[in-house]
Amino acid sequence: MDVNFAKEQQYKHVYFRYSRGPSLRKGHEIHPHHEIIYYIDGDATFISGNSSMVLEKKTLIFVPKGYFHNFNIKQQDKYVRLTISFPDIQILDEVLMGVRDIIVTRNSDVISFAEAIIKNIDGAPFTAQLLSLYASFLSLMSELTKHHSNSTQPQPEKNAISRCISFIDEHFTENIVVSDLAKKHFVSKSFLFTEFKKSFGISIHKYITQRRMIYAKRLLDEGKKPTDVYSLCGYSDYSTFYKAYTKRFGQSPKATKRG
Repeated sequence: MDVNFAKEQQYKHVYFRYSRGPSLRKGHEIHPHHEIIYYIDGDATFISGNSSMVLEKKTLIFVPKGYFHNFNIKQQDKYVRLTISFPDIQILDEVLMGVRDIIVTRNSDVISFAEAIIKNIDGAPFTAQLLSLYASFLSLMSELTKHHSNSTQPQPEKNAISRCISFIDEHFTENIVVSDLAKKHFVSKSFLFTEFKKSFGISIHKYITQRRMIYAKRLLDEGKKPTDVYSLCGYSDYSTFYKAYTKRFGQSPKATKRG
């Protein structure tokens, strides 16, 4: 397979994309939706809040909404993956209750459903085909939950940078001063800036902003007023919040609330 491609389908708010070539998601490391990435090829390293790992081919990753993640792809032209994005879905409420963390797996039963989705994603979106896609997706989630509940994933020991990101996750709505954060975790400010970007692929400021934006969208979706949301997300003025939100989502906070 020598050329880039992208095959897409959507059904019941579930978005399927099977593609090869450079990622289109760079700069959006935290999402307001759940995401499944079935990594097939590309010489990739997966980065999460606690660790990084070099991926083997045919590895499936589940990322709950609001969780930081990033990919370092060394061979962009060979990067092949299936991506499934979806919001909270009532039929999956009980399933999602059991997967509140990032899951990385090469379980053959889980992978088989991802492969079934790839086989059904090409071609015209006939009703039978979309139903088959959706059925494979639900089966994948069910199998993923069953596999996850029967296994214990190793928890990596946290270094200073990972402890910093955990602190940010708990306090992103507060005024975080980088020099204070560095002092709290016994590292220099320059070390924190450099190692954070090296470890996670984005700056501390951008990470905090993404955390705040996802939280802001959730509050707006719940019906809160934009003029109330900005302070709840850690901003001292509405103008700064408005610019950051519009840049992140391509629409104003008021437009999100109306939607």
